[in-house]
Amino acid sequence: MNKILFFLLYVFTFFPYLKIIPLPTDTQPYALIISMIIVFFYLLKNKKIHYKFFITLLFVFLAFLVFLIDINMTSLRSMAGYLSLFFIQYAFYLLIKREKGIRKNFIKISMNIWFIVGFIQSYIKKDFLSFLIADMRTTSNRGVTSLAPEPTFYAIVILFFIIIISIFFEGKEKNYYTINGLIQIILFSKSTMILLFVLIYFALKIITKLKIKYVIYFVLIMLVIFSALNIYSEYFENIRYYQMFKLILKNPFNFFLIDASSNDRFAHIFFSIKGFVDNNFLPNGFSSWSEYLTKELIYYGDIFFFVSKGRIMSGFGSIIYEMGFIGLLFIMYLNKNIYSFFKKNSDKIFYIAFINLLMLTAIPIAFPIFNFLMASFYFKYDFFERSSF
Repeated sequence: MNKILFFLLYVFTFFPYLKIIPLPTDTQPYALIISMIIVFFYLLKNKKIHYKFFITLLFVFLAFLVFLIDINMTSLRSMAGYLSLFFIQYAFYLLIKREKGIRKNFIKISMNIWFIVGFIQSYIKKDFLSFLIADMRTTSNRGVTSLAPEPTFYAIVILFFIIIISIFFEGKEKNYYTINGLIQIILFSKSTMILLFVLIYFALKIITKLKIKYVIYFVLIMLVIFSALNIYSEYFENIRYYQMFKLILKNPFNFFLIDASSNDRFAHIFFSIKGFVDNNFLPNGFSSWSEYLTKELIYYGDIFFFVSKGRIMSGFGSIIYEMGFIGLLFIMYLNKNIYSFFKKNSDKIFYIAFINLLMLTAIPIAFPIFNFLMASFYFKYDFFERSSF
């Protein structure tokens, strides 16, 4: 029974958009449901929670109290995200501790499946396996989605794979799967936002590690991108990459001020932080976002011209807006775990900076791969050096 549950937990974590029944959400709840079952059976047998998770459990309990103030569909979906922080992380903590490592083979197979589906959609059949996803959304000038709803979501999954590969893999395997991931982001998904984060990734590596190989990687990637855009300009004319490239060359601020998607995403980061400050660092709750955003756009409408008013499209932004200073303290706690995990100071600085930047974007805190990564940080790096398989 446990083996089946743990296998399903890995499946629904590394394929978080697979649908079983149609649900009105992109990230499906199955990793959360499986993790709740695992934790429930564990508590029935052991009747205790590891002390390392007391702070996470307290934070989720406080989020539940905020949830009780105004119960509706919006607050229910938000609460599911906070539950994921505890249940998915704790289930993976138990699994990693039991198996003395992470399932590297499963991660490699999963990444190859994402690659194969992305390749087929790019060059053979664009809607290949689309029936497995609740709502596939792309256009002719964007990339493919593989097993995600949008090209950007596809690229986000692969970027998290690259982070996991960079931490837990070594040598040729590390190089192979990093290149595998870059091909998927650059050639298959064609996500402008995640391409920007790939550049930030290597730029931060250069700054924090000061190693010549990262300088070479960064320069080579930039040369390939700029050369391809110049040589094959006619081919790229109708592709969003190239359109964004031309906008940024004219004025770097065009990335946020002209492109509608980037404008929307940046607005959610800006207003979630502003709402946190405007409310004197106190919790805003789960249901006030749309009303707050509508009021703010009266004054900022000239800058933020295309802003969706659904849920907050910022992982850490949603935590500090909804939970106030309590949310900020919890983010600091997560960063403390990252800091404690790594042996080298340069690794600590790099991963803290990059993960925090990444989680300010439209990655929900319910995102299972993020919680898998956070679960691994409850251990020490040495644990994985001697025992991963």
